[in-house]
Amino acid sequence: MDHSTIPRSRFVVTEALLSQLDVVTDIALSSLAVFDPAWDWRFPNRLIHPSEHRLLTRQKFHNFIADKNSKWRVFIAQETATGATPSKTVGFAVWDVSNMQSRTAALKTDRQDRQTARRSPDLVLDSTAKPPTSPHHEKDGHPQRLAAWAETTSKARRELFDEAFGNRYFSLQILAVDPQFFRQGVATLLCNWGIKMAKLKNMSIALFASPQGRLFYPTLGFEAISTVEVQASNDEAIQLIAMAYDSRSRISAQTTRENMSLPTQQH
Repeated sequence: MDHSTIPRSRFVVTEALLSQLDVVTDIALSSLAVFDPAWDWRFPNRLIHPSEHRLLTRQKFHNFIADKNSKWRVFIAQETATGATPSKTVGFAVWDVSNMQSRTAALKTDRQDRQTARRSPDLVLDSTAKPPTSPHHEKDGHPQRLAAWAETTSKARRELFDEAFGNRYFSLQILAVDPQFFRQGVATLLCNWGIKMAKLKNMSIALFASPQGRLFYPTLGFEAISTVEVQASNDEAIQLIAMAYDSRSRISAQTTRENMSLPTQQH
């Protein structure tokens, strides 16, 4: 086969810079704020107070990109005009990699002194940790729903992901694609970084999916674990789907299949 005839990807994935903050904010507002029911549920007054909503959304992503504690990593997908110069940012992904960092630090400590080293409690992820602090969405948001969201998702992480994977997982916090580039492989490309890291570090990936995500993520190997209902008092509820990509079980299954396919030696 002539590999020179295979078209190269139109997109390239790189780590986000603060100089790209505004375009990341634009994509979040054009994608999540329109197509993600959970966003609309938490920020029902965003169209009444658009300036405040944009300002606070921008600050949220500023905190993600500018994080100095190695908890968050933000990647963007860019369309390339010639395969050399990025021409347009078309999507982004926010990853919570604090477990990944803690495991790396623990392994380094263990290698330095196997006889006396003890894992520091500081190296154990508190999965109830919330995203970077940002101003309260007093005008554009629904305070009771926002509080219920934080409490319910934190509890679900503990009961579903921590119980299943301990500290051997990291999370896809946010995935968004410019609507003009839907169904062009951008979301898959952004997720591939996490899948590659999960296999490399023998970890799993956890996330809470929207109804749209429930259809997309299984195509990458994610499996639904549970449905999580978020509700504030007697208010309307919204459902999320807890999903996971377990690289360990996949590696084990692949090894089993390979062993089963080995030819039997003749004696």
